[in-house]
Amino acid sequence: MLVATVAAEFCTRLNLSDDIRELLISGAIVHDIGKTQIPLAILDKPAKLSDSEMELVRTHPRHGYRILQKNPKLDDRIKILALEHHEYLDGSGYPDGKVEKDLCLEVRILTICDIYSALIEKRSYKPPLSHNEAIRILDSMGGKLDQRLLAEFKKIMRPAPGFATVRAKAAS
Repeated sequence: MLVATVAAEFCTRLNLSDDIRELLISGAIVHDIGKTQIPLAILDKPAKLSDSEMELVRTHPRHGYRILQKNPKLDDRIKILALEHHEYLDGSGYPDGKVEKDLCLEVRILTICDIYSALIEKRSYKPPLSHNEAIRILDSMGGKLDQRLLAEFKKIMRPAPGFATVRAKAAS
């Protein structure tokens, strides 16, 4: 839910249409549904994943897309968000190694929101990072992320007072 909250705020601050905002919130809610096909022992592992475990985790976008494809009434753009949220502009992402020209605005936005959320959330294998630490990591990703969007994200996304407390409670 943190990804959906961050995406909603980012879309609002970017003055995107209600349609795009709703699309991104819906996509953020279901973007990781493919992780239901990954064993919990891997998802909750408190240590670094092995290469084979990481390879399995990297199948979750395709699993998610297949799951969402079963609902013909679901907007196809939401299915694409689930499939492409780990793609990077430089082609180094997964599952398909798509590049900048193949990635829509919504995927670019969700990717930034997803990475930021993963960084500031407590995970079984790491403590939560501060807002500033997360921004430094996003900056270090360079050409993997849409730099124009990242510049806007950095200008407008600030943790609200008490956000760290709410975040810590949600993660526990």
